[in-house]
Amino acid sequence: MKHYPFLNLAEQATQSEMTKIYPEAFKAFIHAGIENDIINPELAKMDLDKLAKQ
Repeated sequence: MKHYPFLNLAEQATQSEMTKIYPEAFKAFIHAGIENDIINPELAKMDLDKLAKQ
């Protein structure tokens, strides 16, 4: 399992824990990708909360 310390998230999580933390992890990943110029900043204009629940 890879660990991404720049996301400031737990290294491991159970399935039930992931249900709770995934929305925040998703948003953190998107914003980190934008900051590192690997994700288009236009993505941040979308409803990330809604996308994380899909």
